[in-house]
Amino acid sequence: MLEFSSRTEMRIQMSDDKRHVSIFGLFDLRRGLFWGIMTIMTLVVLAMTVRVAVFTYVEVHEFGYTFDARTGETAPIDHDGYVATWPFLVRVYTIDTRPVQVCITANVSGSTTTARTLNCKLVRFNPEGFVTWIEYQGAGSYSGSELRQTLKAYAYEDAGRDYTFLDEIIEMGAQSTTAEE
Repeated sequence: MLEFSSRTEMRIQMSDDKRHVSIFGLFDLRRGLFWGIMTIMTLVVLAMTVRVAVFTYVEVHEFGYTFDARTGETAPIDHDGYVATWPFLVRVYTIDTRPVQVCITANVSGSTTTARTLNCKLVRFNPEGFVTWIEYQGAGSYSGSELRQTLKAYAYEDAGRDYTFLDEIIEMGAQSTTAEE
């Protein structure tokens, strides 16, 4: 056993087998290293859980809104980036605002290689009609093919309605395409 005396009474004890080192008589080095690593891993898992449960990221090209599960209220988010909400009580949903091309096509004389495009439109979601969209579609995140199919249905619906959530940018005429191109 080695002892070093000073004003602070520091002691380092070593056992006979040289595997056990005790600093200040409180803990040994291996056990301290183990608990230090376990503490760091626990903090990392806790930080990741908080990130997933509390923070949601809204991209620049997305329209974000919150849905309060207690009251059923929706409110638009006026900025992009991280949004902090109460976990499980308030959800953040997004709708992609980039333009999408929606087309109506038909196969020519039963051929699978030649398709005829009857009509195409370039449309996008307009955040000004957000309240109407929620009334018709309900709360949720919309992007990709799901958004494309939903916007296509409203773009080609011939009910004489003007949907405030739908911007029709361009309408194109008929085209003939070949799958080989």
